[in-house]
Amino acid sequence: MSITWDAANAAHLLRRAGFVATQKAVAVAVKKGQGKTVAALFKRDKKQDKLPKGGIEGVDRLRTHWVKKMLSTKSPLVEKMTLLLHNHFATAISKVGSTTYMLEHVQMLRKGCFGSFRDLVTNVSKDVAMLIWLDNKTNVDGNPNENYARELMELFTTGVLDENGAPNYTETDVQESARAFTGWGTTWHDDREWFKFKDWDHDYGSKTFRGVTGNLDGTDVIENLVTDEATARRLAMKLWSYFAYDVGVDAPELDALAEAYLANDTRIQPMLVAMFTSDAFYGDAAKGTHVKGPIEWTVNALLLTKTKVNKNDDVELGYLPTDLGQEPFNPPSVFGWDEGLAWVGVGGLLGRARAAQEIAGAREKDGSIQFEPRKLLGSPKKFKKFTPEQTLDQVLAQLGSMVIAATTRSALLAYLAPAVGETFVLDDETIDTKVRGLVALLLSSPEFQVH
Repeated sequence: MSITWDAANAAHLLRRAGFVATQKAVAVAVKKGQGKTVAALFKRDKKQDKLPKGGIEGVDRLRTHWVKKMLSTKSPLVEKMTLLLHNHFATAISKVGSTTYMLEHVQMLRKGCFGSFRDLVTNVSKDVAMLIWLDNKTNVDGNPNENYARELMELFTTGVLDENGAPNYTETDVQESARAFTGWGTTWHDDREWFKFKDWDHDYGSKTFRGVTGNLDGTDVIENLVTDEATARRLAMKLWSYFAYDVGVDAPELDALAEAYLANDTRIQPMLVAMFTSDAFYGDAAKGTHVKGPIEWTVNALLLTKTKVNKNDDVELGYLPTDLGQEPFNPPSVFGWDEGLAWVGVGGLLGRARAAQEIAGAREKDGSIQFEPRKLLGSPKKFKKFTPEQTLDQVLAQLGSMVIAATTRSALLAYLAPAVGETFVLDDETIDTKVRGLVALLLSSPEFQVH
């Protein structure tokens, strides 16, 4: 049974495939129709694909650079996919040690986020940051290093078990894969490392990998893995769990995505199209169930509140998601960040409350950010006559047509209510205190943590 393409479903798609669903964007999407709206998600912002000239020095600037890119992009799905892939191929500056290599690593993910997964895995295998992160630069004939070979299967492609619970590879396969990747290392010139295949370090002996025997190299291993149905289903599971709701690798929702992957030579875009046009993606299980990660929460909050970002700040902005537990370019391990409810434990909610107050209270023109509550209220001729109920509804509408529980609504109206004997008026003082406070309360509310 096909869904009805209406404002609720259009908003759901725009929130999940991007960072916000404004009233204007939702209206445009409804008018376009589902097919054209989904197709438009894949248009790329060419400016966003360019690296900054001269690179970026310092992890603080690196983090701020990416947050600004997410805030300004005209292709939000590209940045959402880049963030997902950054967690999938988790690589951290804490070990890599170079902002240049990390910037290039994430840029590679950005450029390949809709294309061939085969090409993406090949590029990741040759990426300097990954070669350092998982030690393949030290993988040589006679002394193979198994780190990358193991994670390539366990985390990046097939996973340990298939949908029926059978193992996808053996310890012997890990060892033979490591031999195949010997010599995939780095060389130093122009004051930095670059990928180089060192034939003198490569093991040219016969190898048997997952039932295939021959003088195999890393390219053969990648081809074997990316064309396996287990990889198709595991990648489909990652996409579905991130954009829709958590599922296991055996979930029937993944069938269409895996089929699209295998039928289109490992391309990722057809998988996304299959997902975004699936009825299940718009079902009750998908709506209001995704916990926003710190990076997503930060971008979502800044965009919805129309907060101005200081173009001269190249350091401070990146601290917002970092202080909430997710530092861009620095996942905690090769397993990436734990997502979902892990983000909103007691400490996580308290951190978001502090960040909400920081955003809502950002008054300084020369600060990293500046929030002007009047931007959420509309025309002064109208808002000066607003009641507390109208004020709350106006702000909720601006915050992505936010829906709140009846108990939350009662508490917020009590907060807005004037003192006994006084009249509610949205004058300068009320806007600067009550409306700012209202925004802080809404950004830290349970309802704002999910979409």
